[in-house]
Amino acid sequence: MNQAITYRIYFFSLLLVVITLPFFTHLNSICIALFGLSWLLSNHPREKWKNLKANPWVWLFIAYYLVQVYGWLISEESREALFILEKKGGMALLPIFLASGPRLMQKQVQQILLCFTSVVALGALTMVGLAGLEYLEQGDKGVFFYHPLAYQINAHAIYYSLYIAFALFIWKGWRKKVPIWLYGSVGLFLFGVLLLLSSKNILILFLLIWVLSSALDLLNKKSLWKKPSTWISIVVIVAVMLALGGGLRQRFQNISGDSLAVLKLEKLRYDTPLNGLSLRLLIWDLARQQSEIHGPWYVGVGTGDAQQYLDSAYVERGLYTGNVEFGDTGYLGYNLHNQYFQDLYSTGLLGLFALLTLLGAVFWLSKGHFNPAFNYLAWMILFLAITESLFERHTGSVFFVLFFSLMLSTKSQKSMESGPETDSQGS
Repeated sequence: MNQAITYRIYFFSLLLVVITLPFFTHLNSICIALFGLSWLLSNHPREKWKNLKANPWVWLFIAYYLVQVYGWLISEESREALFILEKKGGMALLPIFLASGPRLMQKQVQQILLCFTSVVALGALTMVGLAGLEYLEQGDKGVFFYHPLAYQINAHAIYYSLYIAFALFIWKGWRKKVPIWLYGSVGLFLFGVLLLLSSKNILILFLLIWVLSSALDLLNKKSLWKKPSTWISIVVIVAVMLALGGGLRQRFQNISGDSLAVLKLEKLRYDTPLNGLSLRLLIWDLARQQSEIHGPWYVGVGTGDAQQYLDSAYVERGLYTGNVEFGDTGYLGYNLHNQYFQDLYSTGLLGLFALLTLLGAVFWLSKGHFNPAFNYLAWMILFLAITESLFERHTGSVFFVLFFSLMLSTKSQKSMESGPETDSQGS
């Protein structure tokens, strides 16, 4: 087959993986398989091997996946561990595909990032529109906030917030390549939806990174303070935050002495009130206890047994376990909501070391990339992993390996085509 045609197929199949990631988990898995087939045809095996040797970072992803194999070997529930290996297979395959496949130029990378931003914006517009229709029917303002809003398109509020934050970092680099009205309207809309989704940790991390990076821009370009657009943007953002009112405030009123008092209870009731903080602290303590019961903590309990032990601890402690009649499972199946603890709990010190090595390398290497959006995202991932088990969900693990493999596979290229101006180029 003609090499130009196979390259186009490879590139467009990669776009399909990007497009389906925010919404369709099962379809995204199919698209990853199609991307793998296009990879087989894309270039000669000798070229694949040459490209792979030129990208040694891929072994960091493979090493992390091999630790999951270790977690299967030490598990009593081998079937569950095999299912987890299958679910996380993309963490090893996608990096290999992108590292050894045809070289993507800067222009193609920018197109992929813009495609992702467009798809995320379209999804955000759809969820707000559907929530508006539901509000007209029921009159409940709660449909515009957090999970009820994300559920409009079967998304997860926290992970879709992460997607929007990354889309905003990408969009930041287009400020001189699109009309100001388009740049401002898309940016403000995405930020407004980020506020509505009300993921506290992502919102705080995003604002910190955005403000710090923007402050550096303003210090380098003092004339921006003289532009009306700068002050209009500040006023609009403040007005939007004030207008949101109760829904957003309620999401930030979780930390209190009363809410943390439940941690001292030896036995909980099914209706014991728990919020994001108290639930996480409780789960982390239960995981610690299970690590002590089921073997040396530094070895791990095994990926196949980890959730089963947690679920049994939830039942024993009295956490809400759902209603069979309504198909509700309550807190059963809740992971540790901390990727560092998750790997330490499941695969011991070996898993924690592999995770820290992978995240540390990705963060360090992102600093020199031509698009600073990757570095902003790396900062977010490092801290978000404290409150989320990112790699335990398809939407988290594939998102991580897809974009950071894309970043690393293009980082070392010296002569690339010019694309839209990024912060590092225009600041």
